[in-house]
Amino acid sequence: MESISIITSPEQLAELKKTSILLIIDFHATWCAPCKLVNPIFVKLAEKLASPGKIAFAKCDVDDNQQISKDLDVTVMPSFLVFKNEVLVERIHGANPTILRTALTKLVAEVQAVDSGSSSAAGGFTASETGPTAATSATAATASTSTPVTATSSDGDAGWLGAELPKPYSDVTDQVDLKQLDLLNANSEFGAAKIFFDTRAPSKSTASSKGKEKDSGTEAAAASRDWVESDTDEQLMLFIPFQSTVKIHTLQVTSLAPAPESPDYDKDDDTPSRPKTVKIWVNPPHTLSFEDGEGPATQEITLDPSDWDPKTGTVSIPLKYVKFQSVSTLNIFFVDVENEEAEKVRIDRLRVIGEKGEKKEMGKLEKIGDLSGE
Repeated sequence: MESISIITSPEQLAELKKTSILLIIDFHATWCAPCKLVNPIFVKLAEKLASPGKIAFAKCDVDDNQQISKDLDVTVMPSFLVFKNEVLVERIHGANPTILRTALTKLVAEVQAVDSGSSSAAGGFTASETGPTAATSATAATASTSTPVTATSSDGDAGWLGAELPKPYSDVTDQVDLKQLDLLNANSEFGAAKIFFDTRAPSKSTASSKGKEKDSGTEAAAASRDWVESDTDEQLMLFIPFQSTVKIHTLQVTSLAPAPESPDYDKDDDTPSRPKTVKIWVNPPHTLSFEDGEGPATQEITLDPSDWDPKTGTVSIPLKYVKFQSVSTLNIFFVDVENEEAEKVRIDRLRVIGEKGEKKEMGKLEKIGDLSGE
């Protein structure tokens, strides 16, 4: 990668900005799968477009350069920051090759046009070299802006997130062992436990504004229920095993049940509600019963309505990191709900944020307790 500089210090970064008209930096991490996915595209772009003294490409490992990442407010990986005449002019988030190519070739063309009176030198990079075809180019114009898109875009394999990632951590939800999940007191007419970890955005458009299904009873309605609702009361008990030992910093919970401030917020028992009290246990050997849930947890959280992001319906729960350093399993108990009159809780998505560890062998998991907690 002779055409790409590896940033190792703030001084080197300052020198690169000073000696280049246009500087494009790939902020990445060794543990970031989407970073590895888009890296070949970034390398090809650098080989094609780099010009000594004018257009420079560089890579910056966020773990090795935490101060630089902090100073530039890099919270999403991969992030591509573009400096023009030492001024930050563009942020591109995610592993979408088409968006990256479209944004960078446009910026490079502008610089080359000023230098030579022609932007033709920036062309010639084929769609086959960037992965997705031009069918996605319509979204590229809006996605490659200075506004972070983490909370509202899927970014390919990276998956949907309802909130930004706390730096320098990553989404480790892919380490959840979906085959071994266990969920107590879930309404079978809605999604199964694995829907919590679906990489797609929750389909809010398929539900009514009150959080209740439209056209109930139809096949289309049944297929659109990509969330979980509780059954006999407002409680859910979820057991999550992991494929590797993970460190967990944050738990992101998404619930598209109506918020109290919403005009459609009904205080009736048919309308599902967002959770209020959440209890979490680290490394239980099996699913806890509801009776077990009455005991002390590793951490207990009481959510306030103001904690929820009104755009994505997501709350980020920071965990006591020292207690979540070597996690093989989690037990999450949704104890009660915001709406005291409601008898159902609705959970759309869960995301586990932290660090991956070593793979482990999963033994046979024992399930204890039934829907009533006996």
